[in-house]
Amino acid sequence: MTHGEYFINNTGDPDIRIKMHNWAHEKDPSLELFTNDFNIISHYHGQAQLYIDLIKDLIERGAAISGIGLQAHFPAVPINPEKIIPIMEKLGEFKIPVWITEFDWNADTNGGPEHAAAVENFYRLMFSLEMVEGIMMWGFWDQSHWRPNGALVNGDTFEVNAAGQAYHNEWNS
Repeated sequence: MTHGEYFINNTGDPDIRIKMHNWAHEKDPSLELFTNDFNIISHYHGQAQLYIDLIKDLIERGAAISGIGLQAHFPAVPINPEKIIPIMEKLGEFKIPVWITEFDWNADTNGGPEHAAAVENFYRLMFSLEMVEGIMMWGFWDQSHWRPNGALVNGDTFEVNAAGQAYHNEWNS
């Protein structure tokens, strides 16, 4: 949502985002409508504040928003709670659920100990935060993953790697 204005540019309507949320809500009031964007917590280049400002604007202008989605595709660098927690706290101020809609960590080695630690640390961090209601893993099998080194299971025999074991030991449902 912060990476361009496709619908605004193609409709000429600066209110199209609000209208789209509300049209969907009017059609089915039981729908849970989320905002969703990437590079908000997985890269630390100021994108988070743009997203926070966008959500605030949508809510203030009456958009029906049920939750906040965060795509979290991390490169092979340590996950930094000191950068993530302040962003999550700001998102928590909206008092609506936050979901990690896509999580993976692009390991340098497929499923090794660093990857396992990243999976464990990310899940533990996210579920320690009150506003986080869920996490969706973005792919699990290296044969069908956009970042094969981000997989939890390898090969045609579906061998669970160390990252998969870290996930399975505590975080599966």
